[in-house]
Amino acid sequence: MNAFFECIKKAIATISKDYSITPGCVAVFQTHGKGLSYKPHVHCALTAGGITAGMKWMKLGSISYTRLAQVVRDNLKKELLKKNISGDEIPEEHEINNREWSVYATCFEHSAEKIIGYLSHTANGVVINLNKGIEEDTENGTVQFTENHTGKQTVTTLDKKLFVERYLNHIPVPHTVTVRYYGLYSNQFSTQLEKLQEQFPIDIDYEGETYVDHCPECHAPMKIIRILDPYEKYEDTLELMVCSP
Repeated sequence: MNAFFECIKKAIATISKDYSITPGCVAVFQTHGKGLSYKPHVHCALTAGGITAGMKWMKLGSISYTRLAQVVRDNLKKELLKKNISGDEIPEEHEINNREWSVYATCFEHSAEKIIGYLSHTANGVVINLNKGIEEDTENGTVQFTENHTGKQTVTTLDKKLFVERYLNHIPVPHTVTVRYYGLYSNQFSTQLEKLQEQFPIDIDYEGETYVDHCPECHAPMKIIRILDPYEKYEDTLELMVCSP
C-alpha cells in the first residue's frame, strides 16, 4: 500500500514541476475487485488546476496522462524493490497485461460529491452491504450477492467459506491510513488552502440537531450528547444515550 502512495506522491510532484503549479489530490487505497477478488489499487481525485508560486489559482486544460502513467509504473517497481521483494518476483512491464497493470485517467465534469461519496463509502473496506442484496443458499452452502461496477450490476455466487475469507480480506488492519492528501491538500498548504477557498464560495448545508433513536423503556426520542473520535474508548456507554426532557 505504501508503495502505491509513494508513486502517487511522485506523480503529483511531476505535475507540479512540469506545469509550475501545485494541485490538490485525495488518494484512497482500495483492494476489492469484482466478486470480492483482491485487486489493490488507488483512486485519486485531482483538482482541475493548482496554485502558482505566487499563490494564484491557475486552471489546467489537460495533463499528459501517458507521462503520469509511466511515472507511476517506474516508481512502483522501485518501491517494491525497496521492500526486499526479489526482482525475480516482479514481472517485467512487457510481461504484464495492460488490464492487470494500468493507470487510468479521465476528466470528471460533474459534481465532486458523487466521487467523494463513493470513496468515503469504501475507504474502510466496505464493499457490499451485508444487510441487503445478500442471498444465502443453506442447501448448497453458497452466498450470492450483487455489485455495481461502472454502472453495471454483477451477480456473484461463492462458497460460504470463500465468501467470508474474501470479505475479511478487504478490512484494513487497525490504524492503517488508507486515505492520504497531497499537494494543495497537504498540511503544509492548509493556510493557503483556506485563503484560496474564499475565492470559490459555496453553499454549505449544516445538519441541525436530529434524533437518532428512541429509549427502549419510555420510547422517548434520545439525543446525541457526545461523539467519540476514531479509536477513542469510552467505558460507560450508557451515558451516551439519554432521553429528551
